[in-house]
This record gives sequence, structure tokens and C-alpha cells, in this order.
Amino acid sequence: MDIYQKKAKIIDGLETFTDKEKYWGEVVESKMKNYINQIEKNGFSVFKSALFEEDRSLYDFIFNQARADWRFCLPIKDNWQVLDIGAGLGANTFAIAQEVSEVHALEQSFLRVKFLELRKKEEKQDNIHVAVANALDFPFKDNVFDLVIANGLFEWIGVTDKFKSVRDAQKNFLKDSLRVLKNDGYLYIGIENRFAVSYLFGGKDHSGLKFTSLMPRVIANLYTKIRTGKEYRTYTYSKSGYERILNEAGFKNIKFYLVFPGYNFPKYIIPYEHINGIKFVFGKIVGGNSWRRRLMKKIIKFPLVARIWRFSFFSFAIFAQKI
Repeated sequence: MDIYQKKAKIIDGLETFTDKEKYWGEVVESKMKNYINQIEKNGFSVFKSALFEEDRSLYDFIFNQARADWRFCLPIKDNWQVLDIGAGLGANTFAIAQEVSEVHALEQSFLRVKFLELRKKEEKQDNIHVAVANALDFPFKDNVFDLVIANGLFEWIGVTDKFKSVRDAQKNFLKDSLRVLKNDGYLYIGIENRFAVSYLFGGKDHSGLKFTSLMPRVIANLYTKIRTGKEYRTYTYSKSGYERILNEAGFKNIKFYLVFPGYNFPKYIIPYEHINGIKFVFGKIVGGNSWRRRLMKKIIKFPLVARIWRFSFFSFAIFAQKI
């Protein structure tokens, strides 16, 4: 079945749907080029073994399938068609491809798509299709996918010159996601909480600066312009903020999970309403037996304290449906 509404250009064997290819990522561009050269010269398996010895953290970031454990919150079926937008280096794509019919992985970076293609050939995952495309310009027809994945992507959607308003860009992305989903299909978003307590204690926002997510947007924009010369466009939201924009885009049945230590490595996934689950995870996080830790464990047993901690949790796994 032809699922594309646009014709791709074939560049170096890769389907390409955008003239605005852009590199970004956890690995600097020069290093990614070096990785690609290593793989093409020595093979993917040799690269994988070398990376395991060189950088275990990056190795896990790419190959640890537990990064996609959020998928167990969904009623996944083996005939599902899945779209992974901003697929990165493939952690979610390759994990879920083992459980569904097809996965289409999009990236705006040619180098990252090249990496995904080389990995796909090594792992013989013929049900994965990769392409260079812009997250604000899907090349697909309507009602194609059972699941759209946006892991660590939604906060970056506003970094574009296609829309003056960040919120308009994000809403356009959500509406396009809704368009390509089948009825009863799911959208998954892995993302930070705007009011996470870590930001209060000086953790840097996606702007690269401290406290900007906590500021009113107008002030954050002025502050980042003064500090960096750029607008503040990496919007995140609170739970109610995400609910509002998802509802405005037309999504229904919106569910939130708290993920610890974060959506990129979800060791614990707790339904937002599950207060006892929050208490349990807090006990695991605190650990130890000092008087301070024992006191903290006692304090969290009060439902009000657990609810406050929930409000300032670091990140969410969000699921929403097209109904």
C-alpha cells in the first residue's frame, strides 16, 4: 500500500522529503561522520563493539531497548503501522519494530538517517523504513498509522522559521499527527514537565539557560534574547498545559504517566493518579537509612505531599488517542 502523499528524492540511496536537512543530536556532527565512516569501512558490528568499550553511556542510549519500555502501556498489536518522528539513533524504532508490522522512522538529519539505514541492514529489520523529513511537513496520507511516537521531540518543534508562534507550530505538529493516525490510533509523547523541581534548583532548560521554563514566556523570551541573541522557543508545559494543547488539536483519552529517572530511561513508569505508586518510587529513590532519609520517607506517606511531588516530577510519558 502506498502511504505517501509526496514523492521523495533519492539521495545516496535514502528517501528525502525536505530541502532543509539539518544536523542536531547527542553526538556532534564531526563525530557522527566519523562513526558513519567506521561503519562503512569495518561494518556495523565492529563499530558497535568498539562503542561499547569507548562510551558505555552512548552505547546504552542507542541500543538499550529498555528506553522504549513506555510501549508496555499500550495495547500493541503485531499488525500495527508505526511512525517514529525524530527517531534519533533508533532506540525506540528498533525496539518496537520487533513487535509490529512496520515502522517508519523520520529524521531531519541526513547523517542520522544514514546511521539508521546502516543499523537496519546490520540487524536485518526489513520492516523499518527510514527517511529524511521535516517534523512539520509529514509526507504521509491520512489515516495510515496506529501509533505516532514523539520522544524528546515536541519541545523542539517551535525551533522553526515556518511559524512565528511556538504554540502554533506545536499545534500544527499535533494536528498533522492526528491526521495521519487511524481512528483509535495513539500518539505517544515523552517530554519534560515545565515546573520540574530540578529546574527550580538550577537545572538548565532546553534554552541552555537556568530557570527559563519557570518564567512567563514573555520574560523568558526577553531573557534568552539578552543572554543568547535568540528567541525562547523550546516550550514545555505542565500537565494541564499539555492536556489543553492536545485537546485543542483534537486528541481525546489523554493519559499521563510519571517516568523516573526520565522518559529517555524509564526505569519506573507510574500512572499519574496512582498515589501509592508515587510513594513506592520515592522510597526507592531516597534509599538509605539515615535519619534524613527516614524522615523523607515518612513525609511522602502523606497524600498531599505525594501530590505536590507529582506536580513537580521531572518528566511525563503522555498517551492520547484519535477518537
